[in-house]
Amino acid sequence: MVNETTAKGRLLMSITAVVAGILMLAVVPNLAETIVTSIQKALWVMYEETGNPSPRAAIDLASTYMPMWTGLTFVAGAILILLAWPIYKGEYWARPLALGLVSLPAITSAFMFGPVMNSSSHLAMTDVTILLIGLIPYLIFLLTEKSPGRDKAKNATLFLLLGIMVAYSFTNGFSALHELNSRVDPRYYEGEFFTYAFGFPMLWLASFLVILGIPLLAGRSTTGWWLTAIGTLMMFAVLAKFTVIHFNVFYLGNLALTGIVLSMLLCPSYGGRLINHQGKVVIPSLDK
Repeated sequence: MVNETTAKGRLLMSITAVVAGILMLAVVPNLAETIVTSIQKALWVMYEETGNPSPRAAIDLASTYMPMWTGLTFVAGAILILLAWPIYKGEYWARPLALGLVSLPAITSAFMFGPVMNSSSHLAMTDVTILLIGLIPYLIFLLTEKSPGRDKAKNATLFLLLGIMVAYSFTNGFSALHELNSRVDPRYYEGEFFTYAFGFPMLWLASFLVILGIPLLAGRSTTGWWLTAIGTLMMFAVLAKFTVIHFNVFYLGNLALTGIVLSMLLCPSYGGRLINHQGKVVIPSLDK
């Protein structure tokens, strides 16, 4: 991203920040409550009918981590409203920070999507609404700048994939934790226990590194590149191990996406173009 914007563009982004912030404060928690309550009820029925520990473990995890992501979105909404004036004044740091904040409802929605489709598919559009509350402002903040269309397309591609990757990786970490909590007989682990126990916190740590890196990278900071690149490489390594021990399309798809993002970060025409280093295109880890 570049920070060259017009007065009309800054006005649009300021209005977007206020509207998105209000929706994140007032609407997203109510929508998330509806989703989580429905998932809890549906999973409890499954548990009572089958006695399978998997739905019971899923209830505990959904009851903890879905409200957590909703809470992060709530806090981001409050910050976003207060960012409207700095954005309008053209403060260099405000627009990249806003971009990172509006990624949270989209990540929250993506995290909820799997459980919604598995147990409460009638609420799919409710989940999509949360997604759009984050995605539409995300695109507005990305594209409202004075730069060539090719650069805007590259920005949109990379930053959208970063957001999708974070949501996908955190969700696979959630799935690994669910596997650990729902397998009561150690004989069923078949060597998977350590990989899941080690992998899920590493995926979550990597996800938060990338979340922290997104606004910094958008602000053309070398620190942002390092955070996103380190987090992405951690995800790739863990997901490669997950795919080997328990092959499925979800791990493989996440692994492929992570590999694409890592390649883009290491490519001078993508990742290097985002670093402000004396006017040169630079890949920090390859710079002399």
